[in-house]
Amino acid sequence: MIWTIINTVGPLTVIVLCLYNNYLQKKSQLLSKQALREIDEYYKTISKAFDAQTKFNDSTVDNIERHEEALRIIVNRIKAGEDNV
Repeated sequence: MIWTIINTVGPLTVIVLCLYNNYLQKKSQLLSKQALREIDEYYKTISKAFDAQTKFNDSTVDNIERHEEALRIIVNRIKAGEDNV
């Protein structure tokens, strides 16, 4: 009688453990996919922010170059005016 119970419980325990292991594998795959999606969204957001910062930096450099050119023109005209005096 005891061996019958042991022989019945043993395989049932193995079946339950196999099913639980399968559940855990599927759950971990879902969590991994979710984590990868979140990481992908994070890098897309960072990339957009980096692009915006790059555009801002480029426009700032363009403005500085235009101001430098305007100052050169002003200085040249002042020098030209001093030469005429």
